[in-house]
Amino acid sequence: MSRLRRIAIHDRIFFVTTNLTPNSAVLASAERDIVLRVIAEYRDRGAFWLFAYCIMPNHFHLLLSPHNKDLPTALRGIKSVSATRIINTRHSRGPLWQPRYFDNIIRRVSDFWAKLEYIHNNPVAAGLASTPRDWQWSSYPAIMDRASMPIPVDKIDLP
Repeated sequence: MSRLRRIAIHDRIFFVTTNLTPNSAVLASAERDIVLRVIAEYRDRGAFWLFAYCIMPNHFHLLLSPHNKDLPTALRGIKSVSATRIINTRHSRGPLWQPRYFDNIIRRVSDFWAKLEYIHNNPVAAGLASTPRDWQWSSYPAIMDRASMPIPVDKIDLP
């Protein structure tokens, strides 16, 4: 498998999406909790600053800025650890996440807020929740209600 070169992997804010493999069963509630815990572990270790997230049944979104790890290393770790834990609970084999992920560099403040809104409205658009507040695998409560659960988010000072 070839490696795509990343133009900038440090000192940037990224909007990242990664998907399950096409043949994987969707993530159950407990499995989404596992993904959340793994993201929290990497955030708490200082791999990145986390600004928003949403775990969906077949993918997840992150709005983050790499800190002590570069983006590919952080995402590889999240996907590898979460896949191992989920596959062990499923008593299954084979890959869980697609090998690659999609990332966009956030270049403007307006892009940051647009991606944050997209992340939080994703469960509503998918028909999984009536409002962003109703989806428990999202950073919406941490941002809008200043709650610390399920994962605290980092604050950012934007101009």
